[in-house]
Amino acid sequence: MHDKLLLRWHTLALGWSFIPLIVGTVMLLVATFDTSLAARVSEQRYVGFLRLGQDGEINWLIGIFAAAAFLEAIKSGWRWADMVAVKSDADGLHFHRSVGRKRLPWPEVDSISFEPRRATGRLRIRTVDGKSILVRQIDPAQGPSFARSVTERWLAKPGG
Repeated sequence: MHDKLLLRWHTLALGWSFIPLIVGTVMLLVATFDTSLAARVSEQRYVGFLRLGQDGEINWLIGIFAAAAFLEAIKSGWRWADMVAVKSDADGLHFHRSVGRKRLPWPEVDSISFEPRRATGRLRIRTVDGKSILVRQIDPAQGPSFARSVTERWLAKPGG
């Protein structure tokens, strides 16, 4: 069989993570440039470390958190717009570019399983060299059947 199997992201979870990430990014950006807000927050117990990033009118530490939140929001939005997380075909597994993995040929794959997690799930791919690749925020309605189908089509050992 040379047809493709597609596994999608859990788009509802991606949407719900996108909104707070955008709101958090805006709040962190305001705190980056509003020194009075950062000073009030850093007076609270356990957050005095925020003063470490203060350099004149800009708090670089909060700015770094804002940049990280923004990058996660972009990644979440990208996944929501391009819903296919993993494709499998006769050549191997092809990951969404946001996963940061190149194609994984079948001879390098030992096993594939789906692990339910709260409202979503994750695909676990074990390689023959003992490494484990996790793809999170997978659609829980598709994950188990994808793992089963991929195993039956491309990973079934002859005579096993």
